[in-house]
Amino acid sequence: MSVAFGNKAFIGFAEESTFGTYVAATKFLEIMEESFVGDRPFISKPSLRNASHMQKVLGKISVKGGFKSQMGFAGFERICKHALGGSATTGSGPYTHTATLSDNLPTGLSFYVDRDSTNNGGDGARYYGCNIDKLTIRQAIEEVAEIE
Repeated sequence: MSVAFGNKAFIGFAEESTFGTYVAATKFLEIMEESFVGDRPFISKPSLRNASHMQKVLGKISVKGGFKSQMGFAGFERICKHALGGSATTGSGPYTHTATLSDNLPTGLSFYVDRDSTNNGGDGARYYGCNIDKLTIRQAIEEVAEIE
């Protein structure tokens, strides 16, 4: 059994057409850190006849965590769109971009996280129905901009 060390780690994402339906990734970023955790608990539904462990249903899927990456040239506009709710457009110059706020969030994002594509056989984790509730952009002098 191989051990994943984070070599060649990346994250892929795509917009969902139907919320909660996984879509194969179309944009990719190399990640520096990630902390995605998916959870889908069983909820016990006891009755007078049966013990609670006999009657259970699957609960809602929830995804927590996030990622830190150097800001890439392709895909960042989609992250902005899902963080701000509006669309991101390119202006007249190559470095002019405008993002608008919206009260309605887009449908959702599907994420594909491969923590080590060399050692784990390219079998990453898939998370769907995700929304971005916080976005941080940092750039130090003479450094590449980072998103988190």
